[in-house]
Amino acid sequence: MDTERGNVLIVDDEKNFCAVLKETFEDIGWLAETCGSIKEGIEKLRSGDYDVVITDLKLPDGRGEDFLKIVKESNPDIEVIVLTAYGTVESAVEAMKSGAFDYILKGGKVCIDELKITAVKALERKRLREENRRLWREVSREFSFENIVGRSKAMQDIFDLIRRVAGVDTPVLIEGESGTGKELVARAIHHNSLRKGKPFVAINCASIPETLVESELFGHVKGAFTGAYTSKKGLFEVADGGTVFLDEIGDLPLNTQAKILRFLQEKTFQPVGSTEEKRVDVRIICATNKSLKEEMLNGRFREDLFYRINVITIKLPPLRERKEDIPLLVRHFVEKFSKELKKEIKGVSDEAMEMLINYSYPGNVRELENIIIGAITLETSDIIQPETLLLLKKNRGPATDITLEPLSNGFNLEKVIGEMEKRYVKMALEKANGKQTRAAELLGITPRQLRYLMEKYGLK
Repeated sequence: MDTERGNVLIVDDEKNFCAVLKETFEDIGWLAETCGSIKEGIEKLRSGDYDVVITDLKLPDGRGEDFLKIVKESNPDIEVIVLTAYGTVESAVEAMKSGAFDYILKGGKVCIDELKITAVKALERKRLREENRRLWREVSREFSFENIVGRSKAMQDIFDLIRRVAGVDTPVLIEGESGTGKELVARAIHHNSLRKGKPFVAINCASIPETLVESELFGHVKGAFTGAYTSKKGLFEVADGGTVFLDEIGDLPLNTQAKILRFLQEKTFQPVGSTEEKRVDVRIICATNKSLKEEMLNGRFREDLFYRINVITIKLPPLRERKEDIPLLVRHFVEKFSKELKKEIKGVSDEAMEMLINYSYPGNVRELENIIIGAITLETSDIIQPETLLLLKKNRGPATDITLEPLSNGFNLEKVIGEMEKRYVKMALEKANGKQTRAAELLGITPRQLRYLMEKYGLK
């Protein structure tokens, strides 16, 4: 039987039964311990870390139901399977009410096999519950407003706004250039609200074809249009109880804007092709990188909808206006992506950091993130160097050029070139296993020039 390894405690005063059960679990790779009384079981719980407890309902010093309650009080995550030789409905019901995973009639090989299968299922449920909690902690941590990276006054003001609006269902409009983190702020609001256990549905209004946008948002019934072979739930219905994030709402067609407005007023909508009203409970958070006021003046955005969604406005500053946050963001991205890319990058050199701070970032935080990912990928030392950023710039090409500016107090070109030269000589020697003639060939120089460079940079 191929199972995940677990740790089981068996509490029963029948020594032979305990021995057989212990051997059964050890055969499938589990760690198994046994004892014959509640008192011993309590001592085991204090010193051990168990996934599953198997206990008889009749023990020399008390009832198994009482021990079950003690187990659950000490650690609610431990799954408990109770054994009974009587099989009474009353004892089984009491055990299940007290939190038992299952109960099994005691006696014979059938009991042993059933216990093994049931314990494996109990372990699976325990691990699944632990994994769900871990994932939830990660999501909550990732989207907690305390962990949106930024110490500047502008970002602290935004954190304060998130705190204020998270607990109420007031519509929020998030404004900011592309790459400033509008969706991250929307998720932070959701995950710090009472709706955090419900869905967060992000909809990029600019990416949905105009002919399909109403069907995507509100769903459709079978036969509503050509190709509608079945009925389909819309994203508003999928998000029931949670939050709908309408990103780039300025790109919605006017007729869809009217339906969004009606939903905000009535909390109801009609799926495409249906005459029936549907009611869902969702919070609406919108975002835009356009000026909706200009869109209104040009007749591309409804004025009534604008004032409906613009109750609270959060304006995200571009990265170039909060340069004091760049070192913090750089350290955050280096730590995050070094682990993901399995590179041992400890940080960024002072010169490289100065170059990163002086760049204007038209793509904002998203662009900085991509630059750090690229630099980690190309870096051969444990510290990101200026030449790696320059190499990244060259390889990205003119279409996505990162025009990294020089140091504010002057750029030591000779030093940067020297560091790059030293590293390439070292790389060539390593690739050639120390054979200087081969290393010189790799570098396109003569062995004599190589020896000069080795002496210059102290390489042996």
